[in-house]
Amino acid sequence: MYITEFKNLIEPLISQDNNELYYEIRQLPETKTGEIDLLVMCSEEVFGYVVGKSGLIANSLRALLNIRGQVDQHKVNIKFEVF
Repeated sequence: MYITEFKNLIEPLISQDNNELYYEIRQLPETKTGEIDLLVMCSEEVFGYVVGKSGLIANSLRALLNIRGQVDQHKVNIKFEVF
């Protein structure tokens, strides 16, 4: 559920005309009750678009998913990595 919504948020950020830019989103196993951990792995070319300058876009994406998580009484943690 959160992965689909997250993909809908980042697709417009990374779409380019003729280039295929690679990324993958995984939901990590639950460590604490009520917390959802997402791991976003992307190529180096995509990383800048997803994280943004000084992490501004990443923090905005976290805020949006946490607002969505409040509906289900979950806290959503997002970690970004380059592969």
